[in-house]
Amino acid sequence: MRRTLIISGSAAVVVTSIVALGAWSLLHAGEPAPASLANALRDATPDGPRPIALSPAVQIPELSQVAPAGVAPADLTGRYRVVAGPSFVGYRVKETLAGLGSNVAVGRSREVTASFAFDGRMVAGLEVSVDMRALKSDDTRRDGQLRTQAIEADRFPSARFAIPTPFNIGAAPAEGEELHLVLVGDLTLHGVTRPVTAHLYGARKGELAVVSGFTEVLFSDFGIKPPQSIVVASVDDLAIVEFQLIFKKA
Repeated sequence: MRRTLIISGSAAVVVTSIVALGAWSLLHAGEPAPASLANALRDATPDGPRPIALSPAVQIPELSQVAPAGVAPADLTGRYRVVAGPSFVGYRVKETLAGLGSNVAVGRSREVTASFAFDGRMVAGLEVSVDMRALKSDDTRRDGQLRTQAIEADRFPSARFAIPTPFNIGAAPAEGEELHLVLVGDLTLHGVTRPVTAHLYGARKGELAVVSGFTEVLFSDFGIKPPQSIVVASVDDLAIVEFQLIFKKA
């Protein structure tokens, strides 16, 4: 079962977000599958490492009882942080390679820190930071290029989102229920801050809150210019920022 919430305007979301441009690459078959809730649930392990810290909208620990009147049990309230290891934020963008055709470049960073507070109905203090220097794709030449061109990770080492205003997600989802949130939030990337709309999909797995989702960004909105390369003929201005975040109560 899925429950969908659309939250916009002053309610911002941290969606953890990263963008990148492909450069110095060859065609590679079978790029990583897009982030999805099914894959995130598969990767979530209750006995995984303790958190370091992103993303919102779902609750966590054991829920054998359903909260009355849409209020979560007391043991679901508190602050949550992302678990290191299975969590990531990354990019997916189409590039055209000289003489080789098109290719989908995919890069991901697992250096994500974020947290949020949950009181049974409201999510507050949601923010995320991603280390752009930790982006890894299938080609180290592309990764190196992004340190000094395009997103210029050496110059702008982090991407950040913040939500200053708490938002209501309603009743705590039951085990096996999927929560879909549509949220508008502020993304700071390449030194530029702009609002973005993100789709988040969440569910509980034992004591964990499992979140995946995506947003779309235009490189030009963030002052990001294509890298200079004899290999890459062009890179789409539109990129998908995708994320997989596993949360545990701190």
